[in-house]
Amino acid sequence: IPASVMNSEKWDILLSDDPALLHHSYLCQLEPFSPEEYAENIPEEDYNANPHIEQESWPEEHRVMYADHDFLWWWPCDVVESNPENTIFRTVVYSKIEQDSHDPAVIRRFQNVPRHAIKFVNKRYHSDQHVHNAFRHYIPIDDGIFPLHWRNDYVRAEDIRLGTKNEG
Repeated sequence: IPASVMNSEKWDILLSDDPALLHHSYLCQLEPFSPEEYAENIPEEDYNANPHIEQESWPEEHRVMYADHDFLWWWPCDVVESNPENTIFRTVVYSKIEQDSHDPAVIRRFQNVPRHAIKFVNKRYHSDQHVHNAFRHYIPIDDGIFPLHWRNDYVRAEDIRLGTKNEG
């Protein structure tokens, strides 16, 4: 099931280590341009203590400026605990920057994260476009739209006599 469907239908949030979450992971909402410095022993923050996370608290010009760039305030995260009603969560937020090691760097820890601040995303190579039998249609592209020096059959300008009269 695509993550977009799960988000639009407000599926229940599962803990990140749940086996039912095989093809999906989570993004958590933070303020844009959150610092990504790694530190030892990151303290747990209360999500509601920072009013700048919620877009409603932003000045109007910021909301307009970032309207089409929501990737700026969604960060990879794991959900590690939920309340019994499955409405408030504890999360661990990771850096967006790829690390040399396979373990992503933890940059923040939050408690009291509301459901609307967490969304599903497809894990890498787990979306429908990566299914082995996905429909792919050949789309022919005319060679004439490419510059000659990009083409495999182009060797030298003299070979195709650019700008010269063919005498023979």
